[in-house]
Amino acid sequence: MALERGYLTQSGKMLKTLWFLIIYILVLTLVKWIIGELFSSIALRADAISTLSDTIMAITALMSIYIILRSKPSRTTPYGLYKLEDLLTLGLTVTLFGISILIIMSGVNATLKGYTRNENFVLTSLVAFVSAIISIMIARKLRTISDELEMNILALSAKDLKVDSYVSIIVGISIIADALSGAPLEGTVSILIGLVVMLMAILGGRRSILNLLDAWHDENLERKIIGIISEESKMLKVRRVRFRRAGSLVFCDVKLLAPEELRLDALDDILGRIESRIKREIDVIEDIIFEVEPLEEDIMICAIPITRRGSEIRIAESFEDSEEMAVFEVNLKTGQIKQLKPIKVPRAKNKWKKMVSLCKILISRDVDCVVARSISGVTYELLKAYSIDTYIAETDNVEEALELLKKDELIYLEDYMVDQIQTDMGGQ
Repeated sequence: MALERGYLTQSGKMLKTLWFLIIYILVLTLVKWIIGELFSSIALRADAISTLSDTIMAITALMSIYIILRSKPSRTTPYGLYKLEDLLTLGLTVTLFGISILIIMSGVNATLKGYTRNENFVLTSLVAFVSAIISIMIARKLRTISDELEMNILALSAKDLKVDSYVSIIVGISIIADALSGAPLEGTVSILIGLVVMLMAILGGRRSILNLLDAWHDENLERKIIGIISEESKMLKVRRVRFRRAGSLVFCDVKLLAPEELRLDALDDILGRIESRIKREIDVIEDIIFEVEPLEEDIMICAIPITRRGSEIRIAESFEDSEEMAVFEVNLKTGQIKQLKPIKVPRAKNKWKKMVSLCKILISRDVDCVVARSISGVTYELLKAYSIDTYIAETDNVEEALELLKKDELIYLEDYMVDQIQTDMGGQ
């Protein structure tokens, strides 16, 4: 999880920063409200209410970080309590929406019915300008912390504080313009402030709702993940990619189809490579979970080591000594057998280098299994490493061996070796 990657050690510093932010905003809200009341500035009072919304955001962020930092994944919450951020943000959205309506109503009421003019536009405008400058500085600091923590609610707080600083500048200008021109500009700006707060609430709430409903999706991200999987393994088929988002963290569930003959250890190696590459190349992915289902195949590609006696072909006595592999496409559903282009066994002085080269050729031809009369343990392990199944035939007749393969009556070497080990252990 993002917060566990070294950020836990910084939690004390971050919480202190948030406490400082809350105290600053509360003091700023009080100053704006008191000055606005003393000198009859409705724009500054509206700005004070808008600033108060920043306090609510900061308190919500503080609660989120405090709880999330101390939460651990469990059976019921496999992703920890990161959804709490979206839940609290949604509650914050409702609160901000209510505040925005109050600000707009007060601005409309003041504009229609009139209001007492500002009695000290120099001091009230100066309060607005100074608060704007300080808020911009704090917003930048908060944005840096939000990027480090990757938390949506902190980013939203920083953005809202930055917007609030711009609003304060407009308030300061409107106070001066209102006093000099006599037009009801403070009332109009109050309505503008309410609309800005409402817009911020809607934008933040929309994202949280999508995250809570697991309705977030990114097609470009999906294409990248499918591309990585197809590059790492041609045997795996992607059935579904689903994203879940909690705050700024993205979790991914991938459902895959794998051939039934693919061994578990080989599958684990492939999935390990895929996961490492996805996390290395796609930074936004916090965690990825694979769900694998068997891919039932009707077609099996089979390779058989052969020797030629004139026009007749027979299964070679030894897998390693054969110079040619006959390749067949066996339809397990219809029983139809189709002969494909044969494979010439590569020549090499070293027998094991020869077998490695052969295995690579078999993989490139999508061979699922080999049928042999005899095979060494080393070659068997090599084929197993390449996820190629090995069957033993007691006949040298190719047609008979293929018929037995269709009926699943050949000796599956892995099962045979397991039985032998169990027999040997029982005898001891």
